[in-house]
Parts: sequence; C-alpha cells; structure tokens
Amino acid sequence: MRLGILAISLVFLGACAITREPLPQIAAWTAAGGAPPPRQRECPHVAQIDLHEIEFDRRDPATALQREGSRARIQAMLDEIAIPESSPHRPGPDADVVLRSVLPPGGLYSNTIWSVIWRDGAGDWWFWRQNRDPTVLPPPPPPPIDPAEYDAYVERYRNWSPPDDERWPPENGRLNAAQAAALNTVLNDPCRAWEPDIWPWDPPLRGLGQRPAPPYPHDWTPTYVELREGERARQIGAAGHRDSLHKTLVSVASYPRP
Repeated sequence: MRLGILAISLVFLGACAITREPLPQIAAWTAAGGAPPPRQRECPHVAQIDLHEIEFDRRDPATALQREGSRARIQAMLDEIAIPESSPHRPGPDADVVLRSVLPPGGLYSNTIWSVIWRDGAGDWWFWRQNRDPTVLPPPPPPPIDPAEYDAYVERYRNWSPPDDERWPPENGRLNAAQAAALNTVLNDPCRAWEPDIWPWDPPLRGLGQRPAPPYPHDWTPTYVELREGERARQIGAAGHRDSLHKTLVSVASYPRP
C-alpha cells in the first residue's frame, strides 16, 4: 500500500514539474523571432540554475512595489544619457542593437559614467563614453585686458558652467575588435534565451547544495544596463560571482574601449 501511494505521489510530482508555466524569458525570446533554444542542461551558464525559483522570487507580491520603484528609478537614470548632436558618432536609425550603461556615484566615487554602444547597419560596433565628474570644472576664458570690459566679464561668468561635452570631453569611436567579437558571440548564442533579464546576486541551484556567495564589497556600486534589440528594450543585470552571457554584455557596456 505504501509503495502504491509513493508511486502515485511521484507521478503527481512529475506531472507538476512538466506542467510548470514557461519561463517569461523564453516566451519573449520566441515572440521576438528567436529560434527554439537548446535544452537548459545544454547551456553551461544556466545548466545548474533553478530558473523557476528565480522567476518565483521575481513575482513575489511582497516585494513587487519595491522592484517596480527600483526599475523606474534605474530607467530614469538611463534615460538621462544624452549624446550631443555635435558628436561625430551616435546611434543612427539603422542601429539594430544599442546598449546603454550608467555607473552611478557610490562607494568612494562621486562621478557618474555614461556609456552607449551600438551596432550599425553594416555590422560595425561603435561607442560613446563620458566620465561625469562633478569635481572637474574647466576655468572660464581669461579676463579681458580692457578694464572697461571687466564688469561685463564677471557678470557673464559669475556662475560659469560650460556645456557638458566641454566640461567632460567624451571618448567615442569604433569599438575594439575583441569587445566587438565578444558582443557578436554572445548575441548569437541561443542559450541567451534562458537567462533572466536580471540575475540575482546569488542564483539558486537546482537540487544541489551551494556555498553562499560572498557579500557585496564595501565600495561596490551596481552598474545599470539597458539592452535594445530591434524594438525590444529591457534592463539586464549579471550575477555577482557566476559567469553568464549577460555578464559579458554588462562588462563591455560598462567599459567600452577603442
């Protein structure tokens, strides 16, 4: 009798496991035209990750308001990024992939770093990056020699604040070949369909014991990244101590190099 009950229980549990809702990232991937990805166990970065547990935690109504507020706050920071019209390089309408990144002040740093990376219609990668350090303020033009013009000079430059691209000259140009190749490799990897948009710091493992992740470093500041592919735009984040495809995207988006 006990064996019969055990068998029925195992069948019931197996059925529950089979009929679990599809993960939203898989649904979004296929809706965007992506091919069916390999099985989870065939994708090394997610093979041991309990993705359903991550999704369960994401849907927790107890923290939904906090998550939505955080998402809106991050989006506001990302939307502040502005490449001036005078820049020789900026994403055009043919850019099929755009990554925007904000590294805000935190820890021991008061500066904010803006980065934008994009792939144009020819398949070439470009970047624009600005280190917005509030302690940096170039001096105004030298005062006039004619004393009669001095009062007007003082009034004009009393609250001197040059344009942002003069105060913090940005770096921009073609992305280096290694980073461009890394981005193309990750974006073409169908295993990316499995990865949650935002990885938790310490992802849960499937049926395996796990050692807790180390805590956040004292001077650690999160990097916020938005990925736009075609019409689909979303915030993405990587786990603190595990490799992932998103980790490559976040790393390159944060520190593009010529």
